[in-house]
Amino acid sequence: MLKWIHETGWSLGFNDPTVLGWIMTAGYLLATALSLRAMRIGKQKGASYARFWLILAALLLLLGLNKQLDLQTLLQRTGSRIALESGWYEQRNLVRYGFVAVAAMGFLAGGFWLFATKRLSLPLNPLLWLSIVLILVFVFIRASALDGVFRLIGLRLSRDTPAHLLEFIGVLCLNGALIRKSPLDRT
Repeated sequence: MLKWIHETGWSLGFNDPTVLGWIMTAGYLLATALSLRAMRIGKQKGASYARFWLILAALLLLLGLNKQLDLQTLLQRTGSRIALESGWYEQRNLVRYGFVAVAAMGFLAGGFWLFATKRLSLPLNPLLWLSIVLILVFVFIRASALDGVFRLIGLRLSRDTPAHLLEFIGVLCLNGALIRKSPLDRT
């Protein structure tokens, strides 16, 4: 397995050692800590409320670690290698597009389910929800660009594109929302 990972060209280490990369990593980790604080404080509001904050903290931790580890590159290269060795490399774009479509439907279905079933036990902080949406849109755009979906329609994503600005603004707003208001505030 380690040989396979090495052959992909991915390496364990700091893969975004820029100032902005470290700021974003710190932003995700701060938001993780603030979400865990909100979970502890919010336990008195009920299990659904505390679970929301725990899931958010876990997702933010994964995004923060991924900011430096670049795990999506490992996933993409591993998928390409599996496709090549399994003989379906020429059809890999169907799998890529399917993955992005399923991820998009998953985001939408999860959002609808969350609001339909849990809206009374969730925080009503608009800045919090705006920041979560911005981060999810960034993740979706990034996944689409890595999987070649944007190339299908002639778009390219680089570190200098506005998509990364969505991530920066999302993380900044998320930390602002978590610092500015008590997690028990519903307004």
